[in-house]
Amino acid sequence: MIDPAIMTILKKGVNEANQGHKIQARAYFFEILTLDPDNEYALLWQAYLSDDPYKAVEFLGRLLKLQPNQKTARAYMKQAKQRCEEFEKRKKTAAFYNFKAVNNSAANRSGFAVPYLGDYLVQQSLITPNQLEMALRLHADFKERGHPKPIGRVLVELGYINNDQLNRWLQQQNDDLENYYLHN
Repeated sequence: MIDPAIMTILKKGVNEANQGHKIQARAYFFEILTLDPDNEYALLWQAYLSDDPYKAVEFLGRLLKLQPNQKTARAYMKQAKQRCEEFEKRKKTAAFYNFKAVNNSAANRSGFAVPYLGDYLVQQSLITPNQLEMALRLHADFKERGHPKPIGRVLVELGYINNDQLNRWLQQQNDDLENYYLHN
């Protein structure tokens, strides 16, 4: 039997997901997992809604430890692993490495007064280098399709950071830039 409070949050999350509001839905399922880390419904929904196949594999792995015979989770796991393999193949292509070398090399940016958002978040251990790569790839894909999104928004939508973390860093970055220009 599901706790009534969790059931209420679950219904809100499912409703948001069905309306196509992925970010709001993921927030509800995250809240459920904070209350009940083994909630099977929230794990499955988080995997389903994730834009990051590695995160989906993580959620599904947790679910399959609890319910090894869960058919839906097994099917999603197969799809998520295929997406991970596709991403790994793309990483190996020259185009990806050219993109990464030009746009994602901390060494190329070492002369800047203030680190880029992604570099800072990796330095602070808020995200992993793989998560940064995934976010930068999606960021570039959005731009190529004519729908650019700031990298911070992409990181939030992927669920790697929350809005508070993003706003704190952006304020810190602004403060650092002001201090740099005041003292130089």
